[in-house]
Amino acid sequence: MTILSRQDRLRMMLAALSMSATAGVGAEVFISEIHYDNASTDTGESIEISADIHTDLTGWSLVLYNGSNGSVYNAVELAGYVLPDASCGAEGGTLVEPITGIQNGAPDGIALVNAEGGVEQFISYEGSFVAVGGAADGMTSTDILVSQTSSTVIGETLQLVNGVWQGPLASTWDLCTTEVLGSGTPTPTPTPTPTPTPTPAPTSDVYISEFHYDNESTDEGEAVEVAGPVGTSLEGWRIELYNGNGGGVYGSINLSGSLATVEACELGYASFEATGMQNGAPDGLALVDAEGRVVEFLSYEGAMVATAGAAAGMSSIDVGVAESGSTPVGYSLQKTEAGWQDPAESNFGRCAGGTVEPEPDAPLVAIHDIQGSGSEVAITTPVVIEAIVVSDLQASNQLKGFFVQEEDAHADANPATSEGIFVYCGSCDVDVRSGDLVRVTGTASEYYGMSQLNPTAIEVLASDQALPTPASLSLPLSVSAVDLTAAQAEIDAIYEPLEGMLVTIDTTLSVSETYNLGRYGEIQLAAGGRVRQFTDYAMPSESGFEQHKIDRATRILVLDDGSTQQNVEPVPHPQPGLSADNYLRGGDTVTGLTGVLNYAFSTWRMQPANAFPIAFHAENPREAEPQVTDAPLTVASFNVLNYFTELDQGPWTCGPEDNMECRGGKFSTGV
Repeated sequence: MTILSRQDRLRMMLAALSMSATAGVGAEVFISEIHYDNASTDTGESIEISADIHTDLTGWSLVLYNGSNGSVYNAVELAGYVLPDASCGAEGGTLVEPITGIQNGAPDGIALVNAEGGVEQFISYEGSFVAVGGAADGMTSTDILVSQTSSTVIGETLQLVNGVWQGPLASTWDLCTTEVLGSGTPTPTPTPTPTPTPTPAPTSDVYISEFHYDNESTDEGEAVEVAGPVGTSLEGWRIELYNGNGGGVYGSINLSGSLATVEACELGYASFEATGMQNGAPDGLALVDAEGRVVEFLSYEGAMVATAGAAAGMSSIDVGVAESGSTPVGYSLQKTEAGWQDPAESNFGRCAGGTVEPEPDAPLVAIHDIQGSGSEVAITTPVVIEAIVVSDLQASNQLKGFFVQEEDAHADANPATSEGIFVYCGSCDVDVRSGDLVRVTGTASEYYGMSQLNPTAIEVLASDQALPTPASLSLPLSVSAVDLTAAQAEIDAIYEPLEGMLVTIDTTLSVSETYNLGRYGEIQLAAGGRVRQFTDYAMPSESGFEQHKIDRATRILVLDDGSTQQNVEPVPHPQPGLSADNYLRGGDTVTGLTGVLNYAFSTWRMQPANAFPIAFHAENPREAEPQVTDAPLTVASFNVLNYFTELDQGPWTCGPEDNMECRGGKFSTGV
């Protein structure tokens, strides 16, 4: 928290005394939760403020700083009062401010600025820096010592827990994790890193013998194995998981049962799931016995010092080997008599180096057998497919994979099964091209509703093969349901059998929305012309609005750019790239759109296919420059948000439950 001069404190006290009696003089206000980065596209970026419920935040702001040069890259104005919650103490509450585009650090920072322009708090993540410009000009940020990465699980945040920043942890938006005292107490700051003490000698013969935390594609089978004398009870034992960036505990696994004997092994073993185990650089795990004593404190990808949990103040022992994003699925790190070994086929539940039965050769199957007739893949064991590449999107700024489809001669006659699937290979070792016949060995799974094959081997068998014939689809889709949920289920059932396949839309589609074109490369296309607002053509009604949403869902399809990157330059649509001379306007059309149908971010969309260029037709040209005459012209506006100013004084009193900010008159009082 910024230390103010005597003059600044006096000025703030006088300003506070001039507020109404409900303003809360000297109320504590501080940042209590942050989310800025996660796996895939950043979702739900927000900053939470904890404050005394009587504090009027009108005029306060959050100023976001770029740590690379110290400059301001965004500022968000706050307003009104926080929502009270019992978790915050008798007088506390929270305000959650969604802010899209919070930068991903190394480092970046946030300044909490009061209504008088004073900096209440200047914190940063992934390092500290000096601000250049803005309210915090010249100040050095305080690093919160925890951070998020591009592998952080969606829904996890960084949180101020009892005065110490921790995480990533499951989000607690709108709940206090540090009590609001309401007494002007300074915002808690991170506790300094304690002087490390050596990890104590083991208090038993039980130890961590194997663990797995990272592999190619989506992490699978994360687990920890414990070994020791046969029959040793693990009741009351636990494994604490430590974040090397800050040293806090981000998870705990309660152990149970006892160490069981295994054929040909002298010791007993027990393994436990560890889903969500972090990917290091570094991270750690501590084995804690039933008395709360740390038996062993290990880390991977570097050593660390714990700042919380049973191992607080201890320095870890680095196992000296590591996994990565290219480690095969089914591998792990194992401890043998020679020490910790490089990743090898896992032996969870049995002694390392024991006899491992060879896996049978994966069978050759058709894609429609993998896809099945349901919404999820029908085969989840290793398989081999041979199919044609229909869309190559392997680049690091694309989807990091490619779509394959069965040849026409190998397609089945079942309209409920898809002939295509996405092969996700992360950093692909084999470069494929559209028209290649490839053999892929791997395991199929669902990734956020999209079927994909996670390969262990890719081989190009032939090139320049004929592409499969695209399936035909007409929009709008025909549904019978009268509520949106049921209608969407019908829509999903129509699209699902075509997932991952080449599809031609034989309907002319119009550009209905380009809002996400610049940032995500997405265009919203609609059959039957642009989608109008409901009240633009009908009187308001619940049933009418529901039918409007159903109609919209049957007409809309998103044209994507085959990339997960944001703000790609140049923007690929319209092909060959968006420019001042090659642009799109709402109402422009495309006929015979052909691409690969897939599902991502809760939306059915069309990904581009290399062999099928997309050509738009200008149907809504820009009008000529208007002729200015000498006729008088008057423009008037009426901002109801700021008109009834007295309604925003004190707690919110609008809405059905009197808990919303007033945007105009309050109907119940006739204002």
